[in-house]
Amino acid sequence: MFTDVGHFESLNTLDALPDGSYAETVSVYQSKDGESSATVKEFALGGDPPSACDLVVVLPNGDVLFRDFMLLPDGSWRDSYGGRGESLGDLLPQEIFKFRLVSRTASKLRLFAGLIEQAVSF
Repeated sequence: MFTDVGHFESLNTLDALPDGSYAETVSVYQSKDGESSATVKEFALGGDPPSACDLVVVLPNGDVLFRDFMLLPDGSWRDSYGGRGESLGDLLPQEIFKFRLVSRTASKLRLFAGLIEQAVSF
């Protein structure tokens, strides 16, 4: 959703999120053998818990998988293909829970009318 991925189409869209200043946390994970990685980008409006998430997985053969997730008004999460879960963890590939955290960064961005206005690292 926030990550620009070519011709990827998602049920989740930026214009479905409220305008405002979002904290972005980017966590990079790696498999034990170092051959696969996962980048998880979480987006939280103001001081709220995350309401959107992007996931990029790089497989050992170089294939790249992408999914995005959105918190719905009823408290459930929806992935880019319409799958729903009680929690974000219900929708994530189970393999990434075995990965180890290798880095985490934070920045802020502003969303207005479905467009990202700026990004500032902190």
